[in-house]
Amino acid sequence: MSLAATYAPYFLDRHIRLLRNLEVRSGLVRSLDHLPSEVRLEELRGARSGLTRPELAVLQAKAKILVRQELLDSTLPDTPALDLVAQHYFPPAVRERFAGRISAHPLVREIIATRLANELVNRLGPGFVFRLEEQTGVTSADAARAYAAAAVLFGLDGLWAALDRRGDAMEAAAELAGRRAAREFHELASEWLLRHARGRAGTTAVTERLRGPAADLAASFGVTGAGAGGDLTGTISGLGALGTALDLLVASPVPAPAAVEDAAAVHVVLGRWLGLAGLHGRLVDVAADSHWTLAAKAALRARLTELWATLDWLVLAAARADAPISPGTREPTSTGGDAHAYLADGPRVLTSRWLVQRAEAVGPFTAVLAELAGEPPSGEPRPRSARRAGFQPTDLRVGTGPLDVAAATVAIRELRLLVERVQFTDSGLGPHVRNR
Repeated sequence: MSLAATYAPYFLDRHIRLLRNLEVRSGLVRSLDHLPSEVRLEELRGARSGLTRPELAVLQAKAKILVRQELLDSTLPDTPALDLVAQHYFPPAVRERFAGRISAHPLVREIIATRLANELVNRLGPGFVFRLEEQTGVTSADAARAYAAAAVLFGLDGLWAALDRRGDAMEAAAELAGRRAAREFHELASEWLLRHARGRAGTTAVTERLRGPAADLAASFGVTGAGAGGDLTGTISGLGALGTALDLLVASPVPAPAAVEDAAAVHVVLGRWLGLAGLHGRLVDVAADSHWTLAAKAALRARLTELWATLDWLVLAAARADAPISPGTREPTSTGGDAHAYLADGPRVLTSRWLVQRAEAVGPFTAVLAELAGEPPSGEPRPRSARRAGFQPTDLRVGTGPLDVAAATVAIRELRLLVERVQFTDSGLGPHVRNR
């Protein structure tokens, strides 16, 4: 509740849409529940303010009731794996003596649905399920499955438990910032999963396939679940960067040219030298953003991270292709001596070599970022003098402050063109036509 109240101005548009949704689906009546009218909501928007704690408390309670009922109306509470949710509802002594009877309890479905609804809303806010329904067209049960799968893949239950256990020892502002980071990443990971799998079978399959790689990827950014004695601060600080790298799990070629940890290392370097991390950082939500602006920024961030991950794997694929072949082997592989040989130079050297060799292809994109950083236009729409000028990879400035959606759209379009340019064959065929 403190998190929702603290960031209420930023969440106002979300809360407005949730309020309207609850009116339609749960029978909420604003006048009876002392919630603001449409006129009052527009006044709050103009003042860049948000709902009050009592108003947020009503939204939270109504959302829990609705999510609980929708989970009960689904088959989710009948999932055998969720029996553990019901078990933990009872004290340890009862669980030890009557575990079998708990599973057969006449209200076991209600217990599971209630606990899941409470956890979802308490951790990710009253509008989490509704937003996933809007963004991906899924049911409440699918949203709950994605939430649970994200927790398993990235060790988020341990993070939430650590925040609950150790939050009182943190300064209030630090705890709220940590909980907001955890909430934003958990929601992002849930939405990302729903773009790749849904339903009971799909969610189970993707969780099993990605469990190992996801843990390795998270560890690459210091996200370890922050269990007992873990580095809570380090885990929280790594969530943002991990959120930009999720597509590494699904964007790799087959066979992958390297392990996902190697791709994560390239991801960090490429993010700095191509300005991708800075560009992503400027696509932040601000209090005055409308629903459509928020949706546009979310779509742009998703597209940016997809292209970023594609470039990461292209760097490693190029390194693999350029690696010398040892006698007795047909080609370099992602395991064994040859793999160690072509990865031994490290991500900075591999990325630098790749950028220098493709300086002309990279030039138009960096020119756009230079303008976004406030530099005057070069006068050349497609500068191609980078190689002749002695191009050297370095941290790329992209400016500061929230970025206009129109400018960001152009920058990410240029990034897409860059991804296509670096995949052209020597005969001049682009990636979409060369195999046709």
